[in-house]
Amino acid sequence: MMKKIFDSELLNMGNGVTPFNAWLLLRGLRTLSIRLEKITRTTNEIIPFLEKHPRVEEVIFPFHQSFPQLQLAKQQMTGACGLLTIVMKAEKMQEIVTFCESLRHILIAVSWGGYESLVIPRCASLQSFSF
Repeated sequence: MMKKIFDSELLNMGNGVTPFNAWLLLRGLRTLSIRLEKITRTTNEIIPFLEKHPRVEEVIFPFHQSFPQLQLAKQQMTGACGLLTIVMKAEKMQEIVTFCESLRHILIAVSWGGYESLVIPRCASLQSFSF
């Protein structure tokens, strides 16, 4: 019996879930569709504001009309969450660093494991930020 347990894919792959983590997963999945709809709707409301901003050169979002692969995105997804790219008009990297460090409600981070709004500038690997 023990050999069967240790030979199973479940244990070998390391994807066994503890009861508490399973409960958290189920709890979150119950409202996932509602949260994603709200996030997508809010993102679509923010994009026009960003596009009009004088310091924004381009906004990249899979469900935006200007996205080159919009039809493909619609075929593959029903929504696109809140993940978007903003290309800023900046002459120096320090301008982007200053912008990111000046944000009050958006954190500089790479983890998407939480509910926080995050930003990670592409130049982050080239410049050290003061946190």
